[in-house]
Amino acid sequence: MKKIAILLCGLLMNASSVFADSSRVDFNGTVQAIPCVVDGAASVDVDLGDIQASTLDTFYVSPYTSFQIKLKNCPAITSATATFSGAFDPAYPGMYKNSGTATRTAIQVGNSDDSQFISSVRPSITKTVAADHTVAFNLVARAYSPTAQPSIPGTISAVLQVDFTYQ
Repeated sequence: MKKIAILLCGLLMNASSVFADSSRVDFNGTVQAIPCVVDGAASVDVDLGDIQASTLDTFYVSPYTSFQIKLKNCPAITSATATFSGAFDPAYPGMYKNSGTATRTAIQVGNSDDSQFISSVRPSITKTVAADHTVAFNLVARAYSPTAQPSIPGTISAVLQVDFTYQ
């Protein structure tokens, strides 16, 4: 009887290994760099000030207004690129469309570090990240009215989106 019980136990053990199922475990993931953080408010307000219509009629531009977008806490990267997008003015290529009430007026935005203007042809600025893990985009803006016709007074308003990529 003991021999039969031992034999049955042995057969059951073999039977369970014969009928066992296998399964597969897949692992997925992505290693990503933590992006830099915008230093300050997520929105930057640039006040071009009160501009005399005669200034635009005579010189076609208002004085520059300087502003900065600064990134901090950047990971171990060498550069950051700011890409600007917004509604370009079809009457003034390379200028952003004024959605305010002043007519024959557009907004010109530039990189104050190299005096190059941001446009549909050159929408990005790339800067080296400093040793303290920050990067500053030094910018200027001004109202622009390149027509021979006088500007009609009113408000100036535009919204630009800035997207950052890292290398």
